[in-house]
Amino acid sequence: MTDIDLPEDVATPTRRDALQKLCALVAAAGGALPVLAGCGASGAGNAPIVTPTPPPPTPTPPPAPSQSVVVTRLKTALALAAPALDTTTVLTVTQGATESAASSFGSGAQFIPPLPQSAGSSLATAAQVYGHRRDLWPQAASSIAGQAVIPVAVNHAALTLGSTGRIGLHFIHAGSAFELLVRGANNAITLVVDGKYVGCADATQTLSQMNTSLTGGPITGANTTLKFDFGVHATRHVSLYSMASVGACSLIVAAGDSVAAWDRSGEATFAAVSDSYGGAPTTAWGFGGLFYQAALALNMPHVDLDAIGGTGYGPNPSNPTLLLAGNAFDARLPSITESQPDLFVTAGSLNDNNSQALTPYASAADAKAGFAAVVNRYYADLRAALPDAVLAAVGPWQPPPNLPASAAEVDKGAVVKAALAAAGGHWIFVDNINGGWSNSIGASSAPSPRDGPWQTLANAAGYISADDVHPNVPGCEYLAGRLAAALREAIVAL
Repeated sequence: MTDIDLPEDVATPTRRDALQKLCALVAAAGGALPVLAGCGASGAGNAPIVTPTPPPPTPTPPPAPSQSVVVTRLKTALALAAPALDTTTVLTVTQGATESAASSFGSGAQFIPPLPQSAGSSLATAAQVYGHRRDLWPQAASSIAGQAVIPVAVNHAALTLGSTGRIGLHFIHAGSAFELLVRGANNAITLVVDGKYVGCADATQTLSQMNTSLTGGPITGANTTLKFDFGVHATRHVSLYSMASVGACSLIVAAGDSVAAWDRSGEATFAAVSDSYGGAPTTAWGFGGLFYQAALALNMPHVDLDAIGGTGYGPNPSNPTLLLAGNAFDARLPSITESQPDLFVTAGSLNDNNSQALTPYASAADAKAGFAAVVNRYYADLRAALPDAVLAAVGPWQPPPNLPASAAEVDKGAVVKAALAAAGGHWIFVDNINGGWSNSIGASSAPSPRDGPWQTLANAAGYISADDVHPNVPGCEYLAGRLAAALREAIVAL
C-alpha cells in the first residue's frame, strides 16, 4: 500500500568535623586543648586522643541501572494529570503587520532575546525561557525588516526529504499578554497554560485554525509578531509549542511584566519516527497531532517527531525518491535520537513491501527477506543509539483498503515485534491490528471488546478522510487516544 503522503542530601559530618567542634567547645570552656593530628598541626609533644575504632562503613549501593531511571521517570509522568481543554480562559490571538518586528507593547517592549540578535543570542540560549535540548535547535542568521534575528526551529533532514517539528518554550509569565516574533509563515502554535490547552476566544478562530493556519485563521502572516492576550493580569506557567517555515525569534512582553524560565529538565521525553500518519492533525496540534497529543496525554511535555509521508523501514517503489535508503527510517535515526528521549515510538510499515516482486525486489520471497532485514537492522541501530530508552513500536496502519488485514500485513507486525524484542532492553509492542500490547517483561493485554482492532470498516466512515487512507481530525484524535492508552498500560506494567 503506498501512502499518500527529594530534597538535597545533607552532608554527613565527618569525624574530623566532630573533633574540630569538640576542640572549640573545650577551648571555650577554658579547658586543656589538645592538638589534633589532621587538624592542621603535627601533634608532636602531645598525647594522642584515643577513640574507639569505628565500625566499617556501610557499603555504598550500586547506582540504579539507567533503564530503571528512565522507567521511573516515565511512570512519574503517568501519575500526573494530563492537559485538558480550558473552556473558560478568554484568549485573543492577533498578529502584527507582516514584514515587521514591531511590538504592540510599544517602546517599553521587552524582547527576549533583544534585537538585534547575533550568534549566541537566541531563544536557544535566552536565560528567561527553558527548552529541552535546545542546544540541538539549528540557528541561522536572518532578518525581519532590517532587524537581525536568529530563528530557531527543529528540523530533521533525510537524504532528499525532511521533517519539521516544534520548539517547546517553557516559562513563567506575569502579565496579561505576550507576543512571539516569528520568521517565516505557516505558523503553528499550541499553548498549554497552567496544565490546560488554551484556544482562541473568537468562535471563528478555532484552536485547529490557530495551529494549521490553512483556513484563514489568525496567524497566517509572514515575518510578524503573534500576540496572545488573556485579558487579565496573572502569573501563568506556559508551554508554548511553535512551528514555522523558518522559526521563532523572540518572546516579547510588556514593560513591567516578567518572564522566568520554567525548568522542566526532570520531566519525561518522547520521540517518534513515522510516515504520513504521523503528520496528521488533531484539533490541538495541527501537523503531527497523533504523536504530540499522545505524548501530552501521557504528561510528557518534551516531544520530537520525524514524520515523512510515503516512507517506511525499507524502500517504497512508488517513486524514485522513496526508493532511496537515505529517506527510510534507519537513515533518519542519528537526527531523531540525538536528544536521547526516554520513550521512542516507531509507527510505520504501511508503505513497506514484504510480499510482492516490486523494485528493488525480484520476487515475493526477496521482498519478505528484505523487509525482515531492514527491520532487524533498524531496531539494532535504534537500541545502539538509545541504550536506556523504552522502545515502542506499532504495527502497520490499517486504512479501509487494507481491511481485513492480510497475511502479509499480519506478518509485518510479527517481524517488527520480533526485531524489537531481539534488540533487548525495555520494549513495548502495540498491536494495532488486533488490539492489545505486550512488553519486555512478559506482561501483555489480550485484545477484548474494549480493546480490539484500532481501524475497522465500522469506524472508517467517521475516522478516515476522503482519500480513503489517512485519518481525519477525529480519526487522528482517536488513534492518539488508543496509542496513549496502550503505552500507559504497558509502561505501568514494566
